[in-house]
Amino acid sequence: ELNKENVLGIDLGIDNLYTCVTNAGASFIIDGRKLKSINQYYNKTNAKLQSIKDKQKIEHTTLRQKRIARRRNNRINDYLSKAARIIINYCLNNDIGKVVLGHNEDFQRNSNIGSINNQNFVNISYGKLRDKLIYLCKLYGIEF
Repeated sequence: ELNKENVLGIDLGIDNLYTCVTNAGASFIIDGRKLKSINQYYNKTNAKLQSIKDKQKIEHTTLRQKRIARRRNNRINDYLSKAARIIINYCLNNDIGKVVLGHNEDFQRNSNIGSINNQNFVNISYGKLRDKLIYLCKLYGIEF
């Protein structure tokens, strides 16, 4: 049984995907630049394919666009799963029984931080991240 007095606080970000701190004072960061890089490559490649598609007057999404979108989604899903797993393993190893996530429902919808930053920010699925954490917390008896 994990100690419910020990708490891990998590703040979400772009360059630092998770910034985690415990009430014991220990902290760690999970890097988010990998996600930025995956999204940047996807956006660049998709823009090139979209340009070709527009010149050829093709209306529907092409197979190449679907393939790069599927690959991007798989890579992001893998990274988010691994990040959530790192947090849960940290909680289990350090007897932490409660996780608190700084999450605001509308913080992505109302973002206006420039077009490039918006593109980085909106492409990261913080909801998926939250759902993975909730699932793993329930699985291991950690309060969320």
